[in-house]
Amino acid sequence: MDFILMTEGDTPVGLTHEHRYRELIEEVLLAERVGFDAFGSSEQHVALGTASVSAPEVLYPYLMALTSRIRFIHLVTLLPTRMNHALRVAERVATEDILSNGRVELYDKTLAATHHPHPITPRKMVAIAGGMHCAETTAQARTEAKPLFEMAKLSTDAYERLSKLSKDCAYMGAVKDIDFNDEEYMFEHSQGFIVGDPDHCIQHVQRYADMGADALVLRVDSLPHHQLLRSIELFGKYVIPHFKNPRNIVRPADDVLADIRPARPAHEEALRQYHANHTKETAR
Repeated sequence: MDFILMTEGDTPVGLTHEHRYRELIEEVLLAERVGFDAFGSSEQHVALGTASVSAPEVLYPYLMALTSRIRFIHLVTLLPTRMNHALRVAERVATEDILSNGRVELYDKTLAATHHPHPITPRKMVAIAGGMHCAETTAQARTEAKPLFEMAKLSTDAYERLSKLSKDCAYMGAVKDIDFNDEEYMFEHSQGFIVGDPDHCIQHVQRYADMGADALVLRVDSLPHHQLLRSIELFGKYVIPHFKNPRNIVRPADDVLADIRPARPAHEEALRQYHANHTKETAR
């Protein structure tokens, strides 16, 4: 499974956008070090209170020069011609791809419709848009992550109104009557959040793995910078390896023995058969 860090530079009252951008850069650099596969943001121009990344095509090249492995994905690119002409978008993305040594992700349908020297791998991607927050304990993670509800309220409250403005957005009308004060529902059953200690986050991610998802977009934003850094580090240190390199993770001895014990009868039977056959060969 691929893990994609998403942050949109949500800037709290009292902080400058310049300061938040510096924090965002530090978060992406840490994400590369601890094993995240990609970073993505959306292009936002009027999302007051939730996002400040208005020019990802400027932000990405700066980050590309500071990194070597992590990939980049434009999670939202606006195409009204008064904002972005499609040709200019294609030119910018192509330039980013060249300068990053091929670390820009393109859309599956576009790739499938073109000739490309690299293998095409369509993915089932799920966005955890409410937010991911990992802490040493689930109780601590829940307490710290409560401000994420405010962002969810601000964005989700618009869904029903958008559904009435365009047939393309009609499906959004299904999202309504949400009790944002129901903490148990929001954190555990809404599927909009992954919040908890590393083991609890692993359980949440496993749900998506069982559904066949092979890429998760994890929104890590709207909380104090030190909490976001700790969350990224814990997720990268304990959760990502569980799905990337499970055999490399040191496990408690009792857990290892619990795996070994059920295999003993078959092993002992194979050993008995070996000795029996060896005895017959020797007798001959």
